[in-house]
Amino acid sequence: MTFSRISVSWPFVFVLFILVLFFPLADLLPILFAALIHELGHCSAVLACGGRLDKIELGLAGAELYYRGERLSYGRDALIAAAGPFANMLAVWLSHEFFRPQWAYFSGLNLLYCVFNLLPALPLDGGRILYALAAVWAGSENAERLLGTVTPVILSLLAAAGAAAVFWLGGNPSLLIAASAIFLALWQKNALQGRRKKL
Repeated sequence: MTFSRISVSWPFVFVLFILVLFFPLADLLPILFAALIHELGHCSAVLACGGRLDKIELGLAGAELYYRGERLSYGRDALIAAAGPFANMLAVWLSHEFFRPQWAYFSGLNLLYCVFNLLPALPLDGGRILYALAAVWAGSENAERLLGTVTPVILSLLAAAGAAAVFWLGGNPSLLIAASAIFLALWQKNALQGRRKKL
């Protein structure tokens, strides 16, 4: 499904449906609002760095921005990636400073969004930041090799922690769902790239 420059994939609709099953609407709306703040941080950074947004794709791993610009560099890519978590931390500060304790749940969600997205694994923001910095210091090929090693390890640890939380502690399945969605998104992306290479 495509609406102007926003593309919505059916897997994203499925993940949203799963979230609706596990979360009451009163809890789900703040989650979506925190996600919106995160993406607005990225979009603002793209424009501030002189870039142009081509498309926003909503997929298994969340929103992915497609942007371009003549003045963009690895350093600015890192800033754009960091802008999403920064926006969430700004929301934490604002909600804590002006709306506490009524917005404690929303503040916690934004903090969780920030920390989770800063994990050094693709396609999370921390992975993009690590890639950009590694590419500056060691070249793009070494950066790809580094992320190719680190990403599966981080995602495996996330999946293991999520499974332990669900099956041993009887906790919320959010972490397991998130790790599974990112695994599937990476597999889908690699499969498409392999198909393009064959063609």
